[in-house]
Amino acid sequence: MEPPTEKGKPLVQQDQALAISEAIEILEESIANTKAKCIRELREAKELVRSTTEKRLLVSQAREHQCKAELAAQGSKRQRFQARRDTLKATCENTRRQIEKQKQDRHKQQTAFVQMQLLNQLELQAYEAQSQMIMSSPAEDQITFSFKCIDPDNQDNVYFFTLHTASDHTYQLIECRPHLAESESLLKELNQGKDVALFIKNMRRAYCRLVSASSLSL
Repeated sequence: MEPPTEKGKPLVQQDQALAISEAIEILEESIANTKAKCIRELREAKELVRSTTEKRLLVSQAREHQCKAELAAQGSKRQRFQARRDTLKATCENTRRQIEKQKQDRHKQQTAFVQMQLLNQLELQAYEAQSQMIMSSPAEDQITFSFKCIDPDNQDNVYFFTLHTASDHTYQLIECRPHLAESESLLKELNQGKDVALFIKNMRRAYCRLVSASSLSL
């Protein structure tokens, strides 16, 4: 007896073969879908990793840039503070030198003023005896200089002026009898040269010229 052909297989076997074929096709399709899904998920995972890496890199670069900017700003701020500190130190040093120089100048002026006063005092004492000049002090820091023997016709006539010594060592003419036109210019010379004796001599000469001019007019 010959074995049965394909066509002669029993119906059950054909159904089983068909079911197996269908199962294989379904399995192959499932495998293909799974493979495609795995590939897609792998690609997405790679993309996610790449994107995450890029984001991390961007964040890192941004933080690095921010840190550099903050360091640069702090460095600039430090430089400004250092420049301001140096400027203040230079200003303070310059001010200190100016104050020291002013102190030295004031000391020199005071020394010169005292020396001039001593010289003037000695010269005035000698001039007082020669010209019959009288010195008096009507108030603090004021000296009145009175002269006689100016008018040949009346030697008892008194001509006088009063000097005031200010706190800054300048002189002020607060009274002058009779008035002298050149008294202001003579006072200016006194404050420039601080020569009191010369100022007194010039004032007495001015009184003499005033009396001579008055005599001529008569």
